[in-house]
Amino acid sequence: MEIITESQARFVTFQFIKQYFQFEKKFILDYNSVDDRDRLGSLQASANYFSVSRTFPKKFDPSEAKHDRLMPVLQILDRIREDKPCNDIVSLVENTEKSLSSKYGDKSVLSATTKFLWLKGYFNVRVFDSQAKKALGFKQNYKSYDGFVKQWNEHFKQNKFIIEKVV
Repeated sequence: MEIITESQARFVTFQFIKQYFQFEKKFILDYNSVDDRDRLGSLQASANYFSVSRTFPKKFDPSEAKHDRLMPVLQILDRIREDKPCNDIVSLVENTEKSLSSKYGDKSVLSATTKFLWLKGYFNVRVFDSQAKKALGFKQNYKSYDGFVKQWNEHFKQNKFIIEKVV
């Protein structure tokens, strides 16, 4: 694994901050609304933004409204108890992914699962997607979230000094 430079770490940090304030903060605020229409709209907007909409086929849409096809996602995320601390984030991701997958034709929804859990407020979730893997220099294809997280954590340890210096 490659050690990142301070300028790379600074660039990535500023990019993340920009994206967060430009897009993701609104998704989080809308997702936490008391109105389910706002919450579904937030899920659809974030699914489009994170390029995971195609993961949830329209044939599973329970109604005519396009974002209602994500109602099962909202229901599954709502079953996760926020008052219970999650010490095993890998199990949370894997169990949530299994529940979501069963509602959408048993296909892999791991990338979407990590993004939606992050949106829900589980900020210790390691987002699993091709951009993150590319940015971190991962060349291996992961069959499990656990393997990805282990390598992500190792990469973080190797670069901790520079990351902490920038942040």
